[in-house]
Amino acid sequence: MNRSPARPWSDRDRALAARAALALTAAGVVSAAVVAALAVVDVRALWVVAAAAGLAALQLLAGARLALWLARARVASPEAEPALHAALERLCQLADVRKPRLAIAETSTPLAFAVRRPGDRGTVCPGEG
Repeated sequence: MNRSPARPWSDRDRALAARAALALTAAGVVSAAVVAALAVVDVRALWVVAAAAGLAALQLLAGARLALWLARARVASPEAEPALHAALERLCQLADVRKPRLAIAETSTPLAFAVRRPGDRGTVCPGEG
């Protein structure tokens, strides 16, 4: 068997890192465009600051829920996914962290991500693929 040596993480996941950077940049650009449009239309500075604060609060409060919704993720109970819950429980015990919720993304593409809001225990979301 002629197996090539394992490539480092950075080589394998450049496309993933590029997509993540693009998504983060897009979110910032949209927020900046809204604030800039308000400033150009000669809206009072107080309203521009209020709009910027509102957008930041919306991203903070709804970002995790939006990511799960976009991935078509469903929260999985311990009865529905006992093996995944057991593995997650073991990992959390080893790391001495609180166990997050487990959601499963309905996708055939390999996928996994975690989301968390401040004060929340977070959600780990592997894909079905």
